[in-house]
Order: sequence, then structure tokens, then C-alpha cells
Amino acid sequence: MPAAYIGFVDNHGIMRLWENKRFLKKLLVLTGAALIVCIMFQVKKIHDDNKKGDTKQLFTAHEQHNDEKDVKTFSTKMDTKDTKEAKEEHRQVSNNVRSGPWPSKMFSGLGVKHFSKLNITQPHIKSSRYLLPLLFFDMGPNNLYRLFRQGVVTAYEMGRTIVVPVFHRHPRMGDRAENPFDVQIYDQNYTVDLVWSPNETIDTDALMEVLGVISMKEFHKNCNGRLDALVQCGYLKERRVREFANFQRAANLMQIDKTITIDSYEKLVTNDLNAGTIGPDNYKCLGILYGKGCLPDVDRWLGTFSKIAKSFLRPMPCRNFASRFIENVMGGEPYMAVHWRFDTDWLDMCKHTRPSVSRKNNKEICRFVISLMYDEDTQHRFIGTIRSKMAEYKLKQVFLATPPNNLDLIRLMRKNFPGKFYYSDDLVQYGREAEGETFWTNNYSGSLIEQEICFRSTIFIGSSLSSWTQTVLTDRLARGIKRHDSVLHALGGGETLFPSLEFQFPEGKKTQIKQTKF
Repeated sequence: MPAAYIGFVDNHGIMRLWENKRFLKKLLVLTGAALIVCIMFQVKKIHDDNKKGDTKQLFTAHEQHNDEKDVKTFSTKMDTKDTKEAKEEHRQVSNNVRSGPWPSKMFSGLGVKHFSKLNITQPHIKSSRYLLPLLFFDMGPNNLYRLFRQGVVTAYEMGRTIVVPVFHRHPRMGDRAENPFDVQIYDQNYTVDLVWSPNETIDTDALMEVLGVISMKEFHKNCNGRLDALVQCGYLKERRVREFANFQRAANLMQIDKTITIDSYEKLVTNDLNAGTIGPDNYKCLGILYGKGCLPDVDRWLGTFSKIAKSFLRPMPCRNFASRFIENVMGGEPYMAVHWRFDTDWLDMCKHTRPSVSRKNNKEICRFVISLMYDEDTQHRFIGTIRSKMAEYKLKQVFLATPPNNLDLIRLMRKNFPGKFYYSDDLVQYGREAEGETFWTNNYSGSLIEQEICFRSTIFIGSSLSSWTQTVLTDRLARGIKRHDSVLHALGGGETLFPSLEFQFPEGKKTQIKQTKF
């Protein structure tokens, strides 16, 4: 052994070592080489672990990736024992998702009854008065849209003119706020852009074919910014009351003269569509708040909505643009539409600050989102599912509706479906080429165009728990279009790993959309 190595054991030896520059250079080279070997060994180990489906590295990568975005999942709050258990559960979930039988053709029915077979009579009530559906402003645009759609059905059954309420655009899409309004959504504060014009949300001319329609500004003129009465239907949590106060502030509702509390919709409109406790001549300016347990069962509600669905349409410019895009860019050929709502934004649903029900419902989704971001096997499974579904229906094109920040998934789809894959950037490019640079001004109208394209697809693969999917699903169901499936159900090979695709009806009786094989 060289004498310089012995010098490490005492101070004199160390001094002699530093004097031996030649040896020092050799030592540094040897140390560097050893370090490189260790790194290469570790990289190979990580690669091998990923191939075996071990997701231990995924959690670490996820935490590092999201430190910059301040996204904290359930795993950051666990102690060592709980974290090990969570990782093992995640490994089992990932293995189950990658295996299992492919689902055969799925057509979604409504379970016990089917609304199209119900004998829903025409409404018997005629009124010259108004109904304003009141919104909870801590929700995104599609949940606001759901409450408005429920209001349209109620106004139709009560024979009243519907007031199109003020909406707000999605707070996380980065649209410039021309009518800014500060609101808290769950545990975060946002500045949203208020949407006052009814024709940015709905085709009012088409809706006027089945009932009267006025804007919020016309309501203020006709009702002096006040409600003669507010109907509170069903059970409302205290939080919902506060959220309504935000809407009241945004809509400039200055006064409510009277509050009427009812526990069921039948007291407002009977099942044979006659007047309940409120007659057609009572209360010129009437508002309604929908609470839990208010509305009738899903079949009864859809039975009425299906009668007016042909007139409940997205704005005509959005529908016309979708038609031209399908014809000119996609060649007018049939296609599959996929809505993948789950991105890093969705991981907020698993934060410890969210309600326990939200964390429970989204637990497996959050884990799969992490896996899809980092694990090649999961990515192959996702692409394989899309290809299998397309093959079932002999389709060659796919349109993906997903949040624009979901770049990894977009790149993955574009790589695997070259020339046959379309998404929002293709809409933007076509819009600017066909309509000019000023056509695509906000994501609010862009989302409506994407929904119209999904609505017209041969088969629609949607995201469970998503109100965006719910909007498309409602439009298709009301017209008897039943070719849809849950993207999570398909990925799980029919296993019950994820929340089922449901007709979201929180203000009424919830019914799971039954997956029936034909």
C-alpha cells in the first residue's frame, strides 16, 4: 500500500498527503469514477423498479415535481408507517389497472327506470312572471350551468319566464377579467370574470321557442333589483348560504322581501305538472335556491328536460364553429371523444384541507394521475385503452378535451396518434386561420366548443365526478344517445377501483348510470 494512504491515520500523514499532489490527483479521479458507478447503479435500479411496477419512486418524483406548484397530496401528511402502507396500496392499484379484461361495448342506461318510457305530461301552468335560479358562487362554470339548467326545467314547468343569471368563468384558466369579482372557492381565493351576457352561455333565441327568456339586466329593470320571494327548496348547509351571498353580491340583488321554505319539489310543482303552493299569479319576481333532496328523481327530471333539450343549446357561434372544425379539419369522419379532467389541478381534491368525502372519492384517482405522469407502463395502458375503444367502434380519429396545462398527456396522445389526434390547440389554430386572430379570446367559449364536439362524437368517454362530463352526458342522454363510458372504468378493466360514472344530481336523488353489456 502506498505510504500516502498510511498518512490518513495521523496528522503528519495527512500533511504529507496534501503535499503529494500527484497522488491527490489520482485520488480525485478514483473518487469521481466511484461516484459515477454509484449513480449509474442507482439509475438502473430506479429503471428496473419502474418496470416492475414499484411506484416508490413515483411519490418522490411527484413531491419534487409539485414543490414548485405547491401541490400537496395526502402522502405529505402521513407518518412513516402510513406512507409505507399508502405506497403498497398504490402499487396494488397500479398493477390492477394494468391488468384485467378489456371491457366490451358499453351502453349506459339509467338503471331501474328509463325516463323516455315515462309519460311526462305537458305543463298546465301559464304565468307572465319571472323565475331566477340562484347560484352558489364557489363552484366552477359547469356546476353553475347545472343549477341554471335545473332552473330552466322549473321555469318551464311553472310556466314562468326564465332569468339567465350572471355566471363566472373558470378561475384557473387564466382568462383576463373584464368584470373582475373576488370569490373564495374551497380553500383558495380567486378573482373571476363575471359573464353578464346570456348569449355567451346559452342560445337564447332557441330557448325562447319553449319559454320566455330575459337577461339579468332586464330582470333588474323589470324587478328593480329585488325579489318578491325566495324559495328555499330542500336542505341547505350553512356554507351554501354563504356561497349564495357571494352570488347575491355579484348579481346586485339588493333586497329579498320574503323567504319560503319547502322540503320537496312536489310542493312547488306537482308530479302531474300542476301548481303547488305558489300559484301562477303569486310573486312577480321569484328566486329559487336548490338544496339537497329538493328535486324529484332523475328519471322524472330528465323526462321533462328531454322535452326542451332540442331548444337548450350552446351559443350558435360555438355550435357553428364546432361543425366547421369537424367538417374541415377532421374531414367529417366519425370520431371518439375523450374527456380527461384529471391533471395536477385535480390533485387538490386529495389535499388534507378538503372534506373527507372528497378525499375518499378521489383517493385512487389522485394516485393514478401521479402514476400516469411518471410511469411508462401506466401510460402504455392509457394509450392501449384508447386504441381498444377506437377499434371496437371502427374509429380512426380521437378528440381529447383536457385542461390546457395537461401537457404531458397531450404530448403522449400526439405521439401515439399522429395525424389522427385533435385537441384545443388545433381549435385555436383553425379559429385564427378561419376567423382571424381575435376569434379565440377566452377559455369560456373554448370549453363550450369542446363540449359541442364531444356531444357530437360517435362515442363519448368521460371522467367520473366531473361536472364538465356531466354537461355533455346530460345533452346526450336527453336525446337518447347512450354510447358513453367512463374513462376510469375502461382503464380499470371493469374493476371497481375508481368512482363510478354517475348522473350527478346532488339536489335530487342520485342514480348510478348502469353499465350494461349488449
